[in-house]
Amino acid sequence: MLYASARISPQAIGAFLACGLWAAGAGAQEFRPPPFYSSGLGWSAGQDISSAFADLLSNNTFKAGGTLVLEDTYKISGSNLRLPENFTLTATRGAGLDVRTTSATDTSALFLLSSGVTVDTVTFDVVNAPETGYSGAKPVSGTDYHTKRVLVVDGDGATVRNSAFSGNVSMHIDVRNGDRFTLDKSSFDGGFYQVRIVGGDDAKVTGSHFKNSLGDGIKTTATPTGDGPERMTVSHSFFEGNARDGLDTAGGFKDGQVRNSVFHGNGVSGIDIKSLYKSRSDFDPSKQNHNIRISGSEFIDNSNGIVVTVLNRNGLLTEDNAHLMPHGILVSDSIFESTTAKNTRAFLIKDGYDISWEGISLLGNVSELRFLGAEAPSLSGTNIGGTIAANGAPRR
Repeated sequence: MLYASARISPQAIGAFLACGLWAAGAGAQEFRPPPFYSSGLGWSAGQDISSAFADLLSNNTFKAGGTLVLEDTYKISGSNLRLPENFTLTATRGAGLDVRTTSATDTSALFLLSSGVTVDTVTFDVVNAPETGYSGAKPVSGTDYHTKRVLVVDGDGATVRNSAFSGNVSMHIDVRNGDRFTLDKSSFDGGFYQVRIVGGDDAKVTGSHFKNSLGDGIKTTATPTGDGPERMTVSHSFFEGNARDGLDTAGGFKDGQVRNSVFHGNGVSGIDIKSLYKSRSDFDPSKQNHNIRISGSEFIDNSNGIVVTVLNRNGLLTEDNAHLMPHGILVSDSIFESTTAKNTRAFLIKDGYDISWEGISLLGNVSELRFLGAEAPSLSGTNIGGTIAANGAPRR
């Protein structure tokens, strides 16, 4: 039996006994099976565990509430391996998975995360992903990156923390309408959309590092019916060297916040607050870019610090519904800086209204604002402006 072969530490046994069904003076407690260790499963460093992992899931050895501890780095490939509810996939420091894609155009997930799943301290490296050196804004899927997704969140309350992702795949984490997703103290290097949030509410991103994406660090997207993510928070995070944007809110960022974060050297902008109007579902209230707060953040050597975009190619945004375009945006106590001779700008507002800033600093060759009035009705451009707390030379 696999339970018998799994190595269980004395600490784990103690924790297991402490969390038994009954405790003195207490009622029934939730049962959690003892953890599996990879060495106890007979896995050796560098082994291809693809079939073994799939078998352990299909025969229900890995149960809801269980834990797997990876003690080395192993090779893995596969599609839609579902981790059961409240399962924990964790690793000793530096251990993890060398992910192998089997096709340049396979869009499947490696792992599906059910509700309550935690991924903690795992290194995911897509070892055969392409490295073409492409640095433009339109990378080609299947050539510049493989279309695989590493983790697809398919439930509520999932958590990824203390983990590292690398390799040019379509997405490292794709949250599919799951609420209360938490990403904490994790790093991303490469990929197209490093993290995509599709429709899920109350996502929290803290203390994480997003660099060298071929597209965006974080991308929001709405569901086909127009349900966008609401009340999302990004804080104490670092976005650098991404080919397009650090954060792109094409799926909405209603009631969202960005706090105490740094956006450095991103190709188009640090943040693109973007609303697209191509179908009636784009007018869903949850998909709007409204009531957004950005505070205590730094925008360094980006072509644009913050862009506000409306795409109204089909003319669906009219004078009657123009109030839905991006508005209610406040930027406070933030720094916009250029450390080179290149002219950059703090705000590029293509369309929008009720957009204000206060207590911001412009350092180096940074202009405050360019407004275009590109595609939106006449409401666009009203009540836009703010106060500059300081102008000066760049800090280095």
